[in-house]
Amino acid sequence: MIYASVIAQAIISTTAILANLFAFLVILVTRKLRKNQSNILLCSIIFGSIILQIGIFLRAIFDFAFEVIDEFVISCVTKFFLTLPVVFGLHTVNTCILFTALQTLLCVKRPVIFRSLVNTRSQKIVCAFALSYSLIGSSAMFIGADLSSNTSTTSVGDHWSDVYDAYFFVCIDVMPCITSVSFVITICLLRRRPSSDKNFYNKAMGALSMFLALYFILWFIPTLAQLIVHYSSLLSNDTEKLIGYVSNRFRDVYALMNPSLLFWKNREFREGALDFLRLKSSNQVHEADQQRFCKRKSRAWGDSDRSRF
Repeated sequence: MIYASVIAQAIISTTAILANLFAFLVILVTRKLRKNQSNILLCSIIFGSIILQIGIFLRAIFDFAFEVIDEFVISCVTKFFLTLPVVFGLHTVNTCILFTALQTLLCVKRPVIFRSLVNTRSQKIVCAFALSYSLIGSSAMFIGADLSSNTSTTSVGDHWSDVYDAYFFVCIDVMPCITSVSFVITICLLRRRPSSDKNFYNKAMGALSMFLALYFILWFIPTLAQLIVHYSSLLSNDTEKLIGYVSNRFRDVYALMNPSLLFWKNREFREGALDFLRLKSSNQVHEADQQRFCKRKSRAWGDSDRSRF
């Protein structure tokens, strides 16, 4: 059972990492996708998914080592580097989605005043802040967990353990719920807005609301079920482990669905992916289109008209 679990996790994580990495590279290489402001935050979400899957895979390997190798000892530094990718990836995805929702709500509420928020420069600032916050939050979570397990005084250790559990619950479980609700409110508001605002929202945010719905279904609901079972103590330990295993597989499916949704819903992404696979960048395609346009224009003008320019 342990061997099968590790092999399955290795296959799923490797597939998710390669798929998200492919999507990440396609967005960076394709000119049209790179110019779209919403894709900057989308790149950060995909990047967070890659780091998260790497962390889950490493944790699976070390869990396997704990089960198989007797007296397997893990150092404090190794524990930090095992915890950091998982929490960093989670924080990155959560923070980017949360800021996307906040920006969307601001733009819907006061579209003229806050429309400048949805541009390439502001999205880069948001991504930088999200990554910085993720790194700080990941380190804080590790320090809290380490203090709760290594403090000699029981009361202090229990205090840090409570703080760690509360912080983990708020950042990993509550934040997606708040973000999901805010996006639902945003979509309801947009249905009552003029068509110009709807077009502005679609152009600025793209398919991020779809990614959020997927995140809510495949991440928050399984995590909530896992927490209810854990704190209610209604089921046995084996059943709780089974529910935890199923929840983790739902999260793996979420990581796999990100690039799949892009390929299915975004025509520009499909074209960019095909160009990427053919080892052609979209810049070359753009230059070829410009050359064809210039040839058509020169034929329409004629030599006598062209000589005047």
